[in-house]
Amino acid sequence: MRRFNWILLVMLVAMLLAPASVWAHTGLKSSTPENKQTVDTEVQEIVMTFNTGIEKASSFTVKDAQGTEYPLADKSVASSKLTGKLEQALPNGEYTVEWRIIGEDGHPIKGTFGFTVALPPEETPSPSPAESAAESAEPDTVQTEEETPSRLPEASSSPSLPASPEADDDAGASASLETRSTASNLLLITAGVLVVAFVVLALRKKK
Repeated sequence: MRRFNWILLVMLVAMLLAPASVWAHTGLKSSTPENKQTVDTEVQEIVMTFNTGIEKASSFTVKDAQGTEYPLADKSVASSKLTGKLEQALPNGEYTVEWRIIGEDGHPIKGTFGFTVALPPEETPSPSPAESAAESAEPDTVQTEEETPSRLPEASSSPSLPASPEADDDAGASASLETRSTASNLLLITAGVLVVAFVVLALRKKK
């Protein structure tokens, strides 16, 4: 009876320790980027390999030091490998990957690992000879614009216009008409005086 009780107790302990044993041996085997790695190239994909097969429902998230989550554009599960592609490359900073998988035995398992992105600064390209020439010419252009007078000389308010030939002709014609009129008047007066004198003489002869 006691022996049976001992066997039953050992079986019970084994059953209690079995899940813990599976939990301990089912975990992250490797990753890209690696845990605590400093990466100097663009990170657009996270790859994790586990030491057991995982279910399709397994997933993970990527967060920066401020807790901002970077969304995944695509996720795939193949045997013991979990892969996720990011919508955009990660900028410089520290990141934490929080993964949650379901093992072949149906037990959910979760864990984390971290890495750092440190991309080198981009080199500023040197300007081409044409651009250098254009930049050197810009101050001259500005100086020319500054030297341009802001105001033009004021034009005379009443400009003198040359006499029109037609106006001279009209003035000459008017003067000629006036001269002719005066001569005609003198002739008429002279003729009138002569007629009066002739009449007076005629009257005296009759007397």
